[in-house]
Amino acid sequence: MLIRGETGSEALVRSVYGNRKNRKSGRLKECLTGNMKAHQRLKLIACKRQFDLSENRIQLYLNEMQNFTKNILAKKSAI
Repeated sequence: MLIRGETGSEALVRSVYGNRKNRKSGRLKECLTGNMKAHQRLKLIACKRQFDLSENRIQLYLNEMQNFTKNILAKKSAI
């Protein structure tokens, strides 16, 4: 949301998985109120891209490990 430029605290409160007590008391809204400048948004975009890249790499490695394990088990069962 912040990357898209949405900075309204109401929208941010709806997207956060805080407990109901904080949501109803307004403390969560108070914590999410602030100003985000362009350079902060760019940094957030860069961090998100790095996170997404890491997630994709992890998924690739997991798929490779799963295929490797299947091949080993298939070879053992063929023996």
